[in-house]
Amino acid sequence: MKLLIAAVFALTSTVSFASLRHTGYEARHIAKIEKAIEKNCGKMLGLDLISKFEKVVRVDQGIRDVYYVTVLRGVQNNIGYNVKVKSSYADMYDHTEQDWGYYSVESVDCSSAE
Repeated sequence: MKLLIAAVFALTSTVSFASLRHTGYEARHIAKIEKAIEKNCGKMLGLDLISKFEKVVRVDQGIRDVYYVTVLRGVQNNIGYNVKVKSSYADMYDHTEQDWGYYSVESVDCSSAE
């Protein structure tokens, strides 16, 4: 029984996060987006990429910041939702991850797709 429950959780996680892997985003960025969606909208299944937009701002001497708008379609309790995520990348050191580049999620908007 425990094995069956573990398998269901593993498959559910894989399905809900699989489509985000095809965005071309770095793993740290994807993790922050997934966490923000779960916090603001709840657990979504089958997240599919609808569109993405990147705006690069060249700050100074090779330093650049990137602003992202990602639109996804997800399902929760058999109801379709459009999820709009605004996030950014700052060209600075991330002390938490101990790596260059800091990702943040500014907003998550979940609206019914009907």
